[in-house]
Amino acid sequence: MRKLLLCATFLFCTSALFAQLSTVKGAVVDTADKKPLHNAVVSLHHKKDSTLYKFTRTDKAGAFQLSQVPQGSYMLLVTFPKFADYADELTVKTETADVGTVPLTQQAQLLQAVIIKSAGAIRIKGDTTEFVADSFRVREGATVEELLKKLPGFQVNSKGEITAQGQRVQKVLVDGEEFFGDDPTMATKNISAKAVDKVQVFDSKTDQQQLTGISTGTEGKTVNIKLKEDQKKGGFGRYSVASNFKSYTDANLLYNRFVGKKKLSVYATKSNTSTGSLNWEDERRLGMSDIEFDEISGYFMFSGDYDNTFNSWSLRGLPDAYTAGALYANKFNEDRHSANGSYRYNRLGTRNESSTLTQNILPDTLFYSNQYAKTRSMNEQHAFNGRWEWKLDSLSTLRFTSALTRKTTNYLNNTRSEALSEERAFVNTGVKDNEGVNTKLQADNALQYKRLFKKKGRQLIANLRFNVVDDDGTGYLDFTNQFYRNGILDSTASASQQKINNNHSETLGAKVTFAEPLS
Repeated sequence: MRKLLLCATFLFCTSALFAQLSTVKGAVVDTADKKPLHNAVVSLHHKKDSTLYKFTRTDKAGAFQLSQVPQGSYMLLVTFPKFADYADELTVKTETADVGTVPLTQQAQLLQAVIIKSAGAIRIKGDTTEFVADSFRVREGATVEELLKKLPGFQVNSKGEITAQGQRVQKVLVDGEEFFGDDPTMATKNISAKAVDKVQVFDSKTDQQQLTGISTGTEGKTVNIKLKEDQKKGGFGRYSVASNFKSYTDANLLYNRFVGKKKLSVYATKSNTSTGSLNWEDERRLGMSDIEFDEISGYFMFSGDYDNTFNSWSLRGLPDAYTAGALYANKFNEDRHSANGSYRYNRLGTRNESSTLTQNILPDTLFYSNQYAKTRSMNEQHAFNGRWEWKLDSLSTLRFTSALTRKTTNYLNNTRSEALSEERAFVNTGVKDNEGVNTKLQADNALQYKRLFKKKGRQLIANLRFNVVDDDGTGYLDFTNQFYRNGILDSTASASQQKINNNHSETLGAKVTFAEPLS
């Protein structure tokens, strides 16, 4: 009787458990021609914290089905390329939740129409998806990066790289303005989440792409962080310090001050606790990469000789990194003029000492080889970025941008080696000293004139660009090798080399594009 009761109880609990699991289904169609949309992404997010629960794609008939969904409150998000995203609150309380037909509207047809299915967390206006920050709960003291992790369709990896709606975020703006250039992490890692009113995400497009409407395959997403009005009065900031009070310190400081339309930001960091090498993305983020987008040619280009100096650490040695910067932005003369300028300083020094002792065992003998190495490196950069925009009238805009950079690299490598016989007698010894310094100066200036016309779609864009690069380096190599016979010095080989590298380049380019709608 007792076994029968336990079995009945188990069956009852199991039935109750499965009764709480539901299926969400529906179909996605194009509102214009009522045709089904194949491969649209349908995702279900927990309403309380917006974390992703599960997702699927529509089949050829536009249908989708999400099984084994616990009953509760969710946010349903449907996305498809070149269509406005669809967001709606969904309460699952029956065995089957049929959402019916989900209409998606092409972005080209939306224009300035606003679709609001949820008056709370998510709003869609044209090709812009807007998230109300206070609708997503984050911990006290959280940064914007932590807020983005809570937003549907956003992903942030361990390096701070952001993906929104399946595309990489190339730029993060603050109230529509650049925040220390095109470094996304400067805003996401330093601005407090509680200061944010809304987060907007939209397609990144160059002026050329906006003009022609032609995709180059390099598009991504741009995120605009809109601050709360009360946060734009006075100043706010954040700082953190960590140390063992002996050898290691990790500290950072960021302060923002707003006076009317003026914005001033300063930051500084100091760390010798980093545990990972600088990769290509870090170099680009710190402004150490020579890769840039050329508006005139429409291609990503290398300027000068690309070197991997800032990736040479590779977890070896003790790093010592400093960064600092300041930003000033202002709008005046009834917003007809806007100015934005920033200065950044980066320094990364490393030192490493190593000893390698090797015993080589062969069938008929053995010998020993020892090596002692000491390396030092120091990399510094000063970078200034400025932009001035002047609205000549309601249809014409003149923009001037300037980027000035000075990079300096110093390195010193000392190596001592020796080979010993089985009897520990010298076979050969070597001494090698390698040191040098490289300095690179780069100035990139661009002037753009943009003219709109009363006829819709008619535009004129003229670009003028002037780039100067000076890349100078001097390196020294000294080595001495001594060879022994029966433990007695037999011969010596030595050399001293000096390498001087001087490169200078100037680039002047101009491009004029005119667009005329055919209909």
